[in-house]
Amino acid sequence: MKNLISTEVVKHTNPFLGFFKELGNSIKGIGTGILLIIISFFVLSMAVNQVDHSKVLADLELQTPESVIGTEGMVKIHAVPTFDNVISLTETGDKVLYFSYSKEDYAVRKSTETENSVDENGNTVTNTYEVFKPDWRPVSGASYTNWSNFKLGGIKIDPSDAKLQMDTKEFYNETFEISYPSWKSEDQLVDVPQKERIQISGVSFDDDVIVVGYLENDSISTGNEDGTYFVSNKSDKQLVQDQANDEKWAWRIKVIITWFMMTLGFTMLFGPITHILGIIPGLGKLLDSLLFVIFGIISAVILFFAYVGMKYWWLLMLIVLGGIGFIVYRKLKKNPKIVSTVKSEKAAESEEIKK
Repeated sequence: MKNLISTEVVKHTNPFLGFFKELGNSIKGIGTGILLIIISFFVLSMAVNQVDHSKVLADLELQTPESVIGTEGMVKIHAVPTFDNVISLTETGDKVLYFSYSKEDYAVRKSTETENSVDENGNTVTNTYEVFKPDWRPVSGASYTNWSNFKLGGIKIDPSDAKLQMDTKEFYNETFEISYPSWKSEDQLVDVPQKERIQISGVSFDDDVIVVGYLENDSISTGNEDGTYFVSNKSDKQLVQDQANDEKWAWRIKVIITWFMMTLGFTMLFGPITHILGIIPGLGKLLDSLLFVIFGIISAVILFFAYVGMKYWWLLMLIVLGGIGFIVYRKLKKNPKIVSTVKSEKAAESEEIKK
């Protein structure tokens, strides 16, 4: 079921009204374009400063808990956990090291949708509808995770702040019908749950576990200054490989978002010009496409130099200071007064040596 709640003319049959309305929207878009360019640099800085935990994971030697007892520093250890208190799932009785519990409900939800159409006067209009559709959504505050209290050998592990690289399995997945007043209309049943679904996944208590973190007082609860703290039930090789892949994809996505936002931002700055030139049939769309390609190339160049500048600012600073020093040296060398003074000082030093 859907109800029409608003209608807006987006393109008039009157060419003058339509032209100036769209021109006004293009002018407003300049501010959005500037904002997109500014935000793109923040996203780029996130890519530049992304921490490569995988390098730390790869550099650490995989050891047994017994071999690092009494030491301090970053370690990577593995063993089958021992428990002070192991969790048993109420729903299945399975013993688990770790589990994730989620609850969703199925209900009619209210949302809005827009559609374009042509009215009786030939104007292109955007119709906004209030739509009622059933779907599944997480129940607020009902999802959580939990750990059993465990050790690896004689080393106590507090995994509450750890990053997870887990191969999990599903322990439980059930759907339940909920009694509801079915005689009510869809709009009266908005957000009234009709079904409930519970899903539990996790890691068995007898899986071999790798922990990477900072060992202190025979306990691991944090990582190093970069926050490298991981708990995983994968093999050492798979842990490093999967983390490296996650980081590569995260970096690529940030760079792509940066490029797209910057390109779109630059294109929007020229929106009014392309709109005015759009008076000539076909030219506006052609110019829009051409500008996107041109600014796509420009954005890629800016992105490259901005990335290098952010990543290796210290090297650029040394180059700039070296260049300034070289220019000053050349100017001083060409100054006759300074040259004669230097020669006089050298002559005086020679005389002193002869005496």
